[in-house]
Parts: sequence; structure tokens; C-alpha cells
Amino acid sequence: MIEIKKCFSSKMIVVVSILVIVAGVLGIIMGGMYLNKSQSEYKKLVLEKKHIETQILQKNKDISSLVDESKIKDARIAEMKSWKDQKSFIMINRNLLETNLKTYPKLSAHNRKIIIDTVLSEAAKYNINPIILYSLLHVESTMRFWIQHSPVKITVNKKKRTVQAVGLGGVVWEWWGDQLKKANIAEVRSDLFNPETNIKAAAFILNEFSKREMLKGTKSKDESMLRRYFGGNFKSYSDKIDKKVMRIVRPNLYRY
Repeated sequence: MIEIKKCFSSKMIVVVSILVIVAGVLGIIMGGMYLNKSQSEYKKLVLEKKHIETQILQKNKDISSLVDESKIKDARIAEMKSWKDQKSFIMINRNLLETNLKTYPKLSAHNRKIIIDTVLSEAAKYNINPIILYSLLHVESTMRFWIQHSPVKITVNKKKRTVQAVGLGGVVWEWWGDQLKKANIAEVRSDLFNPETNIKAAAFILNEFSKREMLKGTKSKDESMLRRYFGGNFKSYSDKIDKKVMRIVRPNLYRY
């Protein structure tokens, strides 16, 4: 009986040992399978995350590209449609003025750009037709920003003074100097020889005159504004500017 028990115990030990070994092996196999599965899922998740990040970066890049393109288009639209005459529907754009400005051989490309840029920006600032401001510069100086105009006598603060207008817009510093200082356009008279500063001064002065009541015999605020700019009510002056306007516009009136 004891031998049977011993035999049974030995068999049990063997069986248990085998089961333990099998369980261990299965555990290792299952553990390996689980570990492999976890690593596989981890790698998969990492790849998916990278893919998502790549898509986000690409979309941001695309969006950024679209935003940049949109800004370029906006700038081009603003450039091409800088001002529109609501009555005649004549579109005034950069190319129109640039083409005309090239007919002034003494101007460098650099100065031509300054003149066009400033005319367009100041016209937009004061809601003045840029072709009028541009034509005024022609009539006043034929685009010679470096000149002093012929001496004239004017009354300033009840005193008669001989003065010389300056630069592109023929700006009289003795008359407008204080206001130009307050407007942070110019500090001293010599500033007016700078084409950008002079155009800003001329646009400022035009805007001041546009606020005043229309002169007798004028048909529009613009016409009155221009005559006041010359210092009186002279039709010949506004007519000169009109002629220059038409020289610029006429070739663009007809499209084929």
C-alpha cells in the first residue's frame, strides 16, 4: 500500500512537474505573444501618430500657402484697383501711371517707384483720385522734384513776403509749414525736396482745400480744390490739369 502511495506520489510529482513546465512554456509563449502584440500596437500607434502629425503639418503648410497666396492677390487687387471714378467707371491703376511716368527721362526707376507708390497711397488716404494728384505734380513741376519755383509775393500774417514754392507739388513752406509740422509731414523747408515728403504735403493741402465750399463757376469739388491749390479761382489752372488727365486716360478709354 505504501509502495502504491509512493508510486502514485511519484507519478503525481512527475505530472505536476510536467504541468508546471508546460504552464511555464505556455506562459512564456503567451507572454511573448502579448509582448509582441503590445510592441506591434505601440509601433502602429506611433506610425499613426506620425502620419497624423504629417497631415497636420501638410495642412498647415497648405493653409499657410493659401493665406500667402490670398495676401498676394489682395495686394494685387489693391494695386490694380487703387481708385475708381464712380461716374465714368475709369479704372485708375498702377500700370497706367507707370507708363506715363516713363516719359520723364530725367527720373530714375527708383524715383519713379517712389512717386507712384506715394501718389497711390496718399490718394487712398484722402480719397483723392490719384490721377488728379499725379497730374497736379506734372502741371506744377513736370515731375522735377529738385526745383525751386519762380519767386512770387504773398501775404503771410498780414506781411508781404517773397517766396519760392518747392519741388513736385510746388509747396509754399512759408504758408503751409506750421500745418505740415503738426501733421508730421515735414520739419523744415528742405524736406520738401524729397519727392515722397512733397507728394504727402501736396495731398495734405488738396485735402484741406477739398473741405472748403466750392468756388463760384466750378462744377465739382475737385475743380474747386484744384483752383484753390493755385491760390485763387483760375480756370486756366484746372484746365491744365484736366488736359494732363485726358492725355493719360484717353489711350485707355477704348478696349478691343
